[in-house]
Amino acid sequence: MNSDIESGFGIYIHFPFCLKKCDYCAFSTWDDRFDLVEPYLQALKLEITSWSKNMELAPTSIYFGGGTPSLMEAKQISPLLELFDIDKDVEITLECNPETVSVSKLVDFKNIGINRLSFGVQSFSSHVLASLGRIHSADNAIKAFGFAKEAGFENISLDLIYGASGESDQDWLYSLEKCFELKPTHLSAYALTVEPGTALSKDPLRYPDDDVQAKRYEVIDELAEKIGMRWYEISNWAFEGYESRHNQIYWSRKNYLGFGCSAHSYIDGQRRWNFSSLNKYLEASLYGRSLCCGKEDLTDKQNRLEVLMLGLRTKDGISLSDLFKLFPKLESIFFNSLDASLTELLEITQKRVRLTLKGRLLANEVINYLSSFESV
Repeated sequence: MNSDIESGFGIYIHFPFCLKKCDYCAFSTWDDRFDLVEPYLQALKLEITSWSKNMELAPTSIYFGGGTPSLMEAKQISPLLELFDIDKDVEITLECNPETVSVSKLVDFKNIGINRLSFGVQSFSSHVLASLGRIHSADNAIKAFGFAKEAGFENISLDLIYGASGESDQDWLYSLEKCFELKPTHLSAYALTVEPGTALSKDPLRYPDDDVQAKRYEVIDELAEKIGMRWYEISNWAFEGYESRHNQIYWSRKNYLGFGCSAHSYIDGQRRWNFSSLNKYLEASLYGRSLCCGKEDLTDKQNRLEVLMLGLRTKDGISLSDLFKLFPKLESIFFNSLDASLTELLEITQKRVRLTLKGRLLANEVINYLSSFESV
């Protein structure tokens, strides 16, 4: 398979080690397995090399996620990057936790080609960070951002989470104000969710409130708009030209490969995923067995739903012609007998349909309603 800069082709590399697993985290991450870092990096190299024998690995974006990829040193990352055909315009993102970086370390990252950083800040209020199980302080986050600017990084994203136990409206407003003072080029803000098996899931007193989260979302959208950041996907805002290329590959259903334990890939309509168990991943690599533990070819129905869901999550929405091709029974009722409640949730023109602000808050309900016409 050939991939070029126009079509978009993403690479995701999972680093599953962190200093402390956060209370809400359901990803495949470990905070007590650091003796396996080097064997894991060797397994990653083997996995990437095995794919390169069958297809050209010329990505338009590379994303190191985790876990805490910033725990690695540049000399550990560089050998991985050398396995790809990297054009000068490729976006290469590294997720960072504030407590794991210094100016010199970030300079090293920049020198090997990392050109975008994504800091997991989550909050600028100490008690909210404690409630989330984070180990960095607000001061750590501010200093880390300063380190990144000093190291020469221009494209810097911050992650925030809203709805934590003990977080007040004022706490959220304060976090947003501190965030915008730093002037990141990109902002991701996520509603806290309760995932099975996490420390948070075992403590119902800390569960978030949906109505509170909806209000917090409205606040971030209003303040981001005021400083010139535009939403381009439900949970993401950016200054023009700084939208995450990597995430846009996911939302536009372009091909991507995921490397590492629990990593997912999507190639020409087939989804596949690796072992989520670190031990099984390493054992399979050691004995030359397949690292993939599951795959599926998406059905027509799954494809239609995915096009609708991913399209509506973005600012561009979905064209009416595409919508009616996906769900033909919608066309006859769309402009005259569509559920009246949707008028507040959808912005409808003669060519496209997009979610309004209120619609973004109820995106799942809108998607379920529109897709229900497949079976009418």
